[in-house]
Formats: sequence, C-alpha cells, structure tokens
Amino acid sequence: MKKKLTILGLALLTGALAISGCALVPSAGTPTPSEQSSPPSDPVGARDAVLAYLTENYGDGAPAGDLAWTEKHTKPEGLVGSESYEYTTGDWVIAVSYPVVAPESVVYTIEVRNQATGFGWEGQVDARAQVTEAASGPFSDPFKYCAAVGTIDEPDERYAGPAAPEAVIEGLREKAGIAGDAPNDLVAAGTVWRCMDRQVWACFVGANLPCTEKADTSSTPRPEVEEFCSANPNADAIPAAVTGRATVYEWRCVDGIPQAAKQVLTPDAQGFLSEFWYELSSQ
Repeated sequence: MKKKLTILGLALLTGALAISGCALVPSAGTPTPSEQSSPPSDPVGARDAVLAYLTENYGDGAPAGDLAWTEKHTKPEGLVGSESYEYTTGDWVIAVSYPVVAPESVVYTIEVRNQATGFGWEGQVDARAQVTEAASGPFSDPFKYCAAVGTIDEPDERYAGPAAPEAVIEGLREKAGIAGDAPNDLVAAGTVWRCMDRQVWACFVGANLPCTEKADTSSTPRPEVEEFCSANPNADAIPAAVTGRATVYEWRCVDGIPQAAKQVLTPDAQGFLSEFWYELSSQ
C-alpha cells in the first residue's frame, strides 16, 4: 500500500512540475509581456492617452495632470454593441464611447469640453494608443489649426482666419526682432506661416528672404552662375540674385569655374531653410 502511494505521489509531483514548466516557458512565437505594446485596455486608458496628448499639444489650455476624475457609466439602457463613459472634474467633462469588439480592433471616440474656458476637443484613440485629432474645421485660430492638422506647408481650406493672424504677427515680431515701429500692415504683408509637428512656424520675407521656397541643396551651378563666373573668373562671392536665394551654399568663382564653397544654411524637416523660420507659441 505504501509503495502504491509513493508511486502515486511521484506521478502527481511529476505532473505538477510539467504543468508549472509549461506555464513558465512561453510557446514559440508568443511575445513575452515586455515585448508587447501597452494599448489602452479600457476607457480610462484611452482617456489618459488623450490627456497626455492634450498636455503636449495644448499646454496650459489642457486639463492639469493632477486632477481627480469621477466616472459615470452613460450607456443608454437597452443599447447593445457599444459602451460609453463620462469623466468629470470641476468644469471639465470627458466623454468616451467605443464599440464592443475585439481589443485589437477597438477605437475609442473621445470629446473633451470645458464650459468655463470654452475649450473643446474631439478625436479618437486606437488599440495602439495612437491619438488622432478630428480636424474637420474650419479653424480661425492658427494654433488650434496646426495642432489639428499636424504638418502642412501652407494653410488649406480648413483654416478660415486672416492670412496673417495677429497672434502670428506678434510672435514673429518678437522672434525675428522686427522693429516695434514697423507698420503692422507692412509686417502682415511679409508674414508667411505654416504648420510643422503640430506647431505654428512663421517667416518674415523682409529683405527678400525665400520664405516660400524649399531649400536648394544642389551643388550643380545654374547657367546664370556659370555666366557670372565667365565674366568674373575669380570672384570671392556670387550674389544671391545670381545663385538663387534658396541655395544652402556660399558660392564663388575659381578661374572661371563656379564652386559651392561651403554650406551655410540648413533645411528643416519639411525642406524649408531653418534659419529663416521661427516656432511660435500660443502663450
């Protein structure tokens, strides 16, 4: 009898070890938790992804990071196939709705409102925690417009404000060092702005700066440059009117041959000359 119990005990112990071994070793092709992403697993996670996005893109206009939120289940009675929640604190209200689908397919639709300040935001969060802002427009505020569209070389039909918004003119005056007594209409006429990485960037044409041109990175001389060097074979510098104002190089002539002596300007991520553009703040 004791022998049978010993054999039975050994069998049970072996089985337990086998089971525990299977639990500890992931099967081939199954990512470990450290290899997996951290998608929003619930509406709170989606809400927090949006709050982080708003803090990054809207600064002080966004809800503070240390607020305590109260949750309310707001799905209408009898409605199937979807869920909705509301989170409130002070004057802030965040509404989250989403379909009841597989976690990897869920997309949360979120609205953020503050009646006291007039702040309003709408967008979505997917299963990878990627936030997409609704950019339906029209926008009259250039900063909200850029925050919505992300990157664009010039305002499109979604922007409905003035061509040279006052906030952009004021910011450009400060960043570019434009004289305070320069007439506002003159500054407005020379102001160019665009969106890059959800921020407003501006350039003042001033003394013929190539604000609207992409950087010319070619080291092959233009025909005009070759003609200039033929007439001025050892010129130490070639005028910008000849080389083109968007070139990134400083040009010279050596024995009648044009040379791109050195690079003096740098293109930004969108190809514009970074030295002439200024990132502006809404504050």
